[in-house]
Amino acid sequence: MKEKSGIEEYHGLADHKITTSKINAYLNCPARYMFQYVEKLKVPSRSALLRGLAFHNAVGENYLQKVETEKDLPEADVLDIFGTQFDLGVPDTMWFEDEKPGVIKDSGYKMLSAYHSIIAPGVQPVEVEMTFELKLKGTDQVFSGRVDTITKDETIIDHKTKSSKPAYVDPNHKIQMTAYTAGFQVEHQKKPKGNRLDYIVDKKKPECVSFDLEITDNDIELLLNLIGRYQLAIQAGIDLPNRGNFLCAKRFCPYAYECERVYGGTVRE
Repeated sequence: MKEKSGIEEYHGLADHKITTSKINAYLNCPARYMFQYVEKLKVPSRSALLRGLAFHNAVGENYLQKVETEKDLPEADVLDIFGTQFDLGVPDTMWFEDEKPGVIKDSGYKMLSAYHSIIAPGVQPVEVEMTFELKLKGTDQVFSGRVDTITKDETIIDHKTKSSKPAYVDPNHKIQMTAYTAGFQVEHQKKPKGNRLDYIVDKKKPECVSFDLEITDNDIELLLNLIGRYQLAIQAGIDLPNRGNFLCAKRFCPYAYECERVYGGTVRE
């Protein structure tokens, strides 16, 4: 990696860790970041997050065993993993009047079934949930992350569930993939041969939409600038609410009620 990148070798002794999840949370809404990462408020989750996490666990379990077996689990087994994880999270999730856990669970089954039949057969993982830590020059901070899947042909793959068909890669997801590329370079001393993001869309007949990404030096530079400015903003204690964000709604944000209490105003339903 180029010297200007500011990334040194791995070390696992840092006390402070920065992640893309924290950076993206702060970019989306500094107030939500404060509630989640500074005050560490315990609040009920939302249904979309529950379904997404259960989906992620099921795909991860399949790929983890596939590293050795080179075969996918039977679809029924993967769906069972999803169902078990989903059920465990139901009591800790806030359900709105128009939401039924069974309906959302069924939609997850359909999405996972589509992914397992369309995407999974073409993926041969060699590493699953690869963790990395990058020492940042001039600080006591470590930038850490976890790469979903690295394939036999050295392609980084991440997967996301979506409620509508995407026309492009979400900028937050691009930042995440950039971090994965940086981590791969440090761990393997070379660039990955490819980067791909698979979206699984919640429709009556779920759809899989894949994007191949080129991660450039400019993307790495953006990530490093975000890391630096994120640190400055946190140190300055800037935590204003972003009420203009489309995710600023009680349905999407678990901290909406606390946000109203602290900052005033009304968060839409």
